[in-house]
Amino acid sequence: SQEDYLKVIQGKTSALFSAACQAGAEITEASDSYAQALRVYGECIGTSFQLIDDLLDYSLDEKAIGKPVFQDIKEGKLTYPFYFAYTNADKKNKEKLLSYLGKKRLNIKSIYNLIHNLNGIKKTELLATKYQNKAIKYANSINNKHIKAEMLKLIDSAFYRKK
Repeated sequence: SQEDYLKVIQGKTSALFSAACQAGAEITEASDSYAQALRVYGECIGTSFQLIDDLLDYSLDEKAIGKPVFQDIKEGKLTYPFYFAYTNADKKNKEKLLSYLGKKRLNIKSIYNLIHNLNGIKKTELLATKYQNKAIKYANSINNKHIKAEMLKLIDSAFYRKK
C-alpha cells in the first residue's frame, strides 16, 4: 500500500534527513518548536528526495542521470511509480508488470510506456510535490532569513535534480 511504501521511505531516507536537520537545531540549543519544525522539514524533504530518486530510475536516458535505469525493477524492488501503476492496472497489465520484476534484460521503453500510461509517473510526481510543498511550509516558518533561504535552496536542489 502507499502507507507501507511511505513507511519504508520514512524509515531510511526521510529519517536520515530528519535526524540531520534536528541535530543541527539541538546543537545550537534551539527551542523545541524550532527543532520540531526542522525535524518535520527534514522528513518532508527526505520523502520528496526519495520519490524523485524513484522517478529518476524510470528515465529513458542512462547518460543523463549517470546511472543504470530501471535498476529497481531489475532488482525486483517495488517503488511508488511501479506500485501506483500496478494498482491502476487491469489483470492483464498487472501480470505484465509483475513479469518485469527481477528480470535483468528488459524492454525499457515498453515498461516506461506502461507505467506512464497507468499514471505511475504522474502520481509519483504529485506525491513528491505534496512533500516538497510541506517542506516549503516548514522552511517558511523559520524566522532567520539566511537559514530559510538555504532551506529553500535545498528543497529546490532535491526536487529539481536530474541525477
